[in-house]
Amino acid sequence: MTKTKNVMKNILKLAILMLVIPAMIFTSCEPSEDAKPDIGESPSKDELSFTMTQDEEDEFNYILKNQSDITGIASWNIDGSRKSGDEVEHRFPLPGEYEIELTIATKGGQASISKAFEQEKLDSALFDDPVVLTLADFGEGKTWAMDSLSEGHIGVGPADSETPDWWQAQPLDKAGVEVLYEDRMTFKIEGFEYIYENNGASYVKDFRADDPAYSNPEERDTDYKVDFDPPEAGWNVIVEEGEDGEDVRYLELTTGEDKPIFTIFDVGAVDNKYEITHITEDELWLRTIGGDGIAWYYKFIRAGYEHNDD
Repeated sequence: MTKTKNVMKNILKLAILMLVIPAMIFTSCEPSEDAKPDIGESPSKDELSFTMTQDEEDEFNYILKNQSDITGIASWNIDGSRKSGDEVEHRFPLPGEYEIELTIATKGGQASISKAFEQEKLDSALFDDPVVLTLADFGEGKTWAMDSLSEGHIGVGPADSETPDWWQAQPLDKAGVEVLYEDRMTFKIEGFEYIYENNGASYVKDFRADDPAYSNPEERDTDYKVDFDPPEAGWNVIVEEGEDGEDVRYLELTTGEDKPIFTIFDVGAVDNKYEITHITEDELWLRTIGGDGIAWYYKFIRAGYEHNDD
């Protein structure tokens, strides 16, 4: 009888143990508050800082480096020119006061700090560059229009190609959108001022139509006509070394306002930079990487110029 009781007790203990062990395992697997992953709290301005160092080889070029105490995604607004990354470069070839803003974004939010920078010197080499003096002019400036009568006045291709392999607009292909061909862009030497005239409405890619600066979007030929008041803006020509070692020139547009600025047709050009692939006194061809990650091409002519078909 005693032996039977002992067996029953052991069975009971085993049954209780089998119930307790899973509960212990389940409880031990539940993360404590301290063990939960940090989702990233919103940074504060006090945690943000950056340095600005003059390039040893180019006194007009500066290296901006994020030195913040918090880890996050760094983005920059350098007087209207937008860049991203913990370390970026920017050139200041013109005298003036510039505002440099660094924003750090985490999962919990974002914070920004800004510093003022005054450039007192003028890079006189700008006026030695024939591209600058061909693109712009003194006084009233030089005005360009879209070359609507040429094949490929707008084109699209893969980002790793140098030609519009996917599509090229035929002459007057976009006449039905009622804007675009009437728009003008003017480049002035004085103050390196860029003036975009659009008569109150612009043509933009479909994915750009919801920008807060635009209103009353109307679909026109797959993209959109929007009401838009262009901001005051500036321009610059940047020279970079290409893969083949040759100089590549880029047109960069800037604005101090929180509004887009572009060369007549908005494709969300990355960093507002456009490669100058061809320029004469009467013709200007540009290439840029759009916000959709593909290459966009433009052909412009000097306003009033007519092609000689002979």
